Amino acid sequence: MSSLSSKSPLVYGDAKVRVGERGLISLTDMWDAAGHPAGKDDPRRWNIRAGAEFIDFIAKKLNVAAGDIYLTKRGRYGGGTWAHWQIAISYAKYLSPEFHAWANQVVKERM
Repeated sequence: MSSLSSKSPLVYGDAKVRVGERGLISLTDMWDAAGHPAGKDDPRRWNIRAGAEFIDFIAKKLNVAAGDIYLTKRGRYGGGTWAHWQIAISYAKYLSPEFHAWANQVVKERM
């Protein structure tokens, strides 16, 4: 399973999007960086309403449990919703065309 390096965050404007354990990207940081777009769900709700089918598809494709590539952690500094880069790109697309284009570029550069 290819992943991103967790050495440094991805940067969108003045916002940092963390890359954590196993190269999972913080969807919570993406939500914050995109400015909480009106009419769009935060990562927890997106998973339930729109993202679940794609998350399950990627898990099957990678032959892993969905919980290994999309997880929510509690905690002040490491908490949030974290996902495999393909799921992060899907979430970015959901948030806005501009944010999606940015995510495509930085993930391509980091890979």
